[in-house]
Amino acid sequence: MSILAAYSRPGSNSEILKVLILSVTFIHASAVVYIFNISIYLILLQVNLLASSDYDKEYLCKEKRVQSCSMGG
Repeated sequence: MSILAAYSRPGSNSEILKVLILSVTFIHASAVVYIFNISIYLILLQVNLLASSDYDKEYLCKEKRVQSCSMGG
């Protein structure tokens, strides 16, 4: 039921309230899922960056481009 149809009937404030509550609930659930997805993405990005920085350190150590090499070999 659309908000306009609920608004056009007399004495239908409860219908408007139901529609608004459902809309707000749906928007809130969508926002929670969106924030959850962003946090998962950021965690994966951080893990990826940590892994790539370790790889870069190992590569630079092998190429002797780093002053102090904390890795063995």
